[in-house]
Amino acid sequence: MNLTLVSLLPFLVLTYLLLIQKVSAAKTMLAVYVLTAGLLYFFWQADLHLLLGASLKGLVIGLELFLIIIGVMLLFFLLKHTGKLDDLERFFKAYSTDERIHVIIIGWFFVSFLEGVAGFGTPAAIAAPLLVVLGVKPLLAVILTLMADSAAVAFGAFGTTIVVGVASAVPGIDLAAVTATTGIITAFVALFIPLAMLFVHGHFTGQRLTANYVRFALASGAAFSLPFLLTALYSGPELPSVIGSAVGLLTMMLLLRGGYFFGEKKQLPPVKPALGALFPYALVVTLLFASRSNMLGFGDLLRSLGATLSFTTDVAHGLSAYTPGVLILVAFFIAYTVTPNRKAFEAFGKAIPALLVLLPTLAFAQLIITSELTGRGGIPEYVASLFSGTSYVYLLFAPLIGAFGSFIAGSATVSNLMLGAVQSSAAMYNDLPVVLVVALQATGAAAGNMIAIHNIVAVLAVVNMQEGLPAIIRNNVVVAIGFVVLAALAAGASLLLYLNA
Repeated sequence: MNLTLVSLLPFLVLTYLLLIQKVSAAKTMLAVYVLTAGLLYFFWQADLHLLLGASLKGLVIGLELFLIIIGVMLLFFLLKHTGKLDDLERFFKAYSTDERIHVIIIGWFFVSFLEGVAGFGTPAAIAAPLLVVLGVKPLLAVILTLMADSAAVAFGAFGTTIVVGVASAVPGIDLAAVTATTGIITAFVALFIPLAMLFVHGHFTGQRLTANYVRFALASGAAFSLPFLLTALYSGPELPSVIGSAVGLLTMMLLLRGGYFFGEKKQLPPVKPALGALFPYALVVTLLFASRSNMLGFGDLLRSLGATLSFTTDVAHGLSAYTPGVLILVAFFIAYTVTPNRKAFEAFGKAIPALLVLLPTLAFAQLIITSELTGRGGIPEYVASLFSGTSYVYLLFAPLIGAFGSFIAGSATVSNLMLGAVQSSAAMYNDLPVVLVVALQATGAAAGNMIAIHNIVAVLAVVNMQEGLPAIIRNNVVVAIGFVVLAALAAGASLLLYLNA
């Protein structure tokens, strides 16, 4: 049987069960995991030890990600039951009662900043509950924060997607050129993401998107994109998302305070209560920043506190205190010491449904990734091969493939690892610049982050929602496709300039 067609089957079944039949995410992912294991055993002749090893690795990674979820939920419940969330709500409402300003300040800039310093599902999981507290409906808050967690993902937490993902998948490639090209393409797309967020917000709330809000959204996109681009061009992949979001947030706060866009000057309310509410989150950001930048050797120390689990000869996974979930839990226990409240531990009961989805999802993703070890070609390679031989049209397919990788693996870094080599080969086959196509892979992987299933499940758990995954995917897949199309247009324009130079 044609293995390319067989490779498509898990994704077709996943789409059918989840989006058409609306089967619960836990049951869907368990069914798809079992199906994929069966396909690899019968059609790829995969060894049972390999299937078991890949599955166990997926379960361990799922538990790692669960640390992030439970850590964020513990923080949120602690703030809720100690009254700190009320302080934060009063601060933002005193600064502005406009929900759409909150959507941009928290949903766009704060999410992008968290992606730059943390990644791994933390940004939307931290920001969505804050938007809910400020009056945004939970489902809408999840949709918007996932939409926002996109452009910054192109470089991820301190450049991980490039310095780990691309560098490992395409050895010897010019990382500086990939970084610069990714920065140019993503900065162009990022101009329009805040506008898309306000458009979706208006669609759900019935609020009309007037000219001043359009100007505000476009200015917010530009305030992020310009420093993001300059950092990518002149610094490297580690800091574009951090600097773009921090400089952008400060710029827009100053403009709003000066009365731009809405004609009303914003007076800064008393900040002490808000700082108290944000202390645990500031602690999280500080710990993550110190570890990712290896300040005073902190990152090296955390990495040394761990071990490597070998599931088979070819399948292993390293565990260490470097994972974001550990640092979030440390921040929680410090905050709990300052303001203890036993009701915070209600979070454990609320997080179990997320765990039931995460475990089969990550086991499935690891089967997909490990399929290349069977000696008969990996599932990602077969799926990507459907788009080869398309010449310049491949500039559209390249980011689609990157988004596909993030959708199934839940990580732009993993998407780059899985598909970077395929994209490089396809670029040469189609006589396209390898750097440009690999940059499109990285950009597409960023777009796919907003529809990554385990990211969605994690945020739903944090805002205490059991359902909503199909609705979120239906909305965000449209936005992700728009992201991909804009990226392809930017790449096409870059190639045209290059050919005419």
